[in-house]
Amino acid sequence: MEKRKKIEIITLSAVMFLCGVIPSEAAVRGLDQNGLTSVKAEELTMEVGEDGLIEVGGNEEWKLPLELRNSADEFIGKAEDAQLVGSAELPSSYKNGKVTAIRNQSSSSLCWAFAATDTCRINGMKNGAMDGNDNYSPYHLSYAAHNQKTDCWVNDWIGGGGNNYMASSAMLNWEGPVLESTCRYPESFPLTRSGMKVSDTHLQSALSLTEPVPSDTGSRRYTDEERKLIREKAVDEIKSAIYRYGAVSVSFASSGRDSNTNSYYHELMTDANGLRKRTSSTHAVVLTGWNDDYATKAENPGAFLLKNSYGESFGDAGYAWISYEDASLSAPFVYICEDSDNGKHEYTEQFAYDGCGYGIMMSGFGGGYANVFTAKRRENIGAVGFYMPADGEYTVSLERNLKDGIPGTGKVVATASGTTELMGFCTVAFEDPVKISSGETFAVVVNSSSGGVTCQFYEGKSTTIKNVSAERGQSFVCVDGGSYLDAQDVTRWGVLNNACIKAYANPEKTSRIRYCELDPDGTASLYKTSNIQN
Repeated sequence: MEKRKKIEIITLSAVMFLCGVIPSEAAVRGLDQNGLTSVKAEELTMEVGEDGLIEVGGNEEWKLPLELRNSADEFIGKAEDAQLVGSAELPSSYKNGKVTAIRNQSSSSLCWAFAATDTCRINGMKNGAMDGNDNYSPYHLSYAAHNQKTDCWVNDWIGGGGNNYMASSAMLNWEGPVLESTCRYPESFPLTRSGMKVSDTHLQSALSLTEPVPSDTGSRRYTDEERKLIREKAVDEIKSAIYRYGAVSVSFASSGRDSNTNSYYHELMTDANGLRKRTSSTHAVVLTGWNDDYATKAENPGAFLLKNSYGESFGDAGYAWISYEDASLSAPFVYICEDSDNGKHEYTEQFAYDGCGYGIMMSGFGGGYANVFTAKRRENIGAVGFYMPADGEYTVSLERNLKDGIPGTGKVVATASGTTELMGFCTVAFEDPVKISSGETFAVVVNSSSGGVTCQFYEGKSTTIKNVSAERGQSFVCVDGGSYLDAQDVTRWGVLNNACIKAYANPEKTSRIRYCELDPDGTASLYKTSNIQN
């Protein structure tokens, strides 16, 4: 059962509120103790910023148009756009009329959670599945991110700040979103783990779009022409996403609003080494429209309509504009949930170990990688979820009848393959669900690559703001084209912990029947009630 499809820019958790943080890389050349060569580990870095943002770095290069330079490092022109809607089809100005009401985050540092929940809800309104009479709760989302059952974020859930990375990890674990009408702040404060609500909708995918403003590094400096082309690509993608999905979450520097034009414009920063850097972002908001002719302090016209979380007294009834050329604009991101919020989900069971989402990406590291799960009851495995690099190719398979619980030793019973355009989390369904017995161990194996280079995503190590744990026998990596090594045995590049691979299922349906037996006199009577598996 093989299914091949193209994932249309289905991404998540890849780049959240990047603010010019340089990727932390460890390049390894030559053989190591496991026979691996030319391996590169890129670890997400996080820095606590202002106004409720924890800035994330470490994967910027995987989002930029790699085609701008060839192998000889020669500039070869604009990369082909990965368009959501053809730019020729977009109007010069647009305003989404189906949006949520303006909210006020007050003194909390929850701008990231307000932006994430707004983006989710507006998308549902755009496709007609939801209305604007309610929204999703940023307070529940923040609490969920910091209080998951196993791996979780550990800073103050009201005042400690956050980012899309944290929001997505909670929602991917189905720890929200929930309707704000059921969890308002401060009425619902303090929340407790036992008082958490059941998700009203499940996060299915998200779009992580091109970073509008690249930052120079010691080994990479961008020309003005390159910056212009990257910005044009990013602006087109953001417009397309707003037009198709309703809204885009972004981060930017919230200081310096021009009251005359009710708009923002920040220039590039230049450090002591002459490197041109993105201006640090301090706040998260939602973009719901654009106008190519809107004049700001920037040299050229053109701005996005910005929906803030500072109440209706801010700007124009809660809205402002931000220039296409603003050097702080970063982390354009779209969340896409199920088409309804009535609690009816496509899948009701999830197999996963990655409570905090991905923290380290390994490229050129062996072959496939896998998670091994054990079913607690009879299940129908219908889909899997995993992270992908930009311009990626994947093949995912489900194995049964494992020998000693090791991937690669069982029988492949379902496969799916395809491509992705941008980096992040994607969900892929098998052509037919796979029935798994109660107590059965099975493996989900992912082979993913970009440009012929294998890519794998793991939780990474614990830090000052997150706790991560893993056990042996859960995650594995194929190191020589056939044999799988437990991820807990791979330590050269730091702790990998669990692979970021999920499986989605529905319990096999049961029929509650009443059956009868003949009495001694030959008459039939009800005997007892029992559950019979179909």
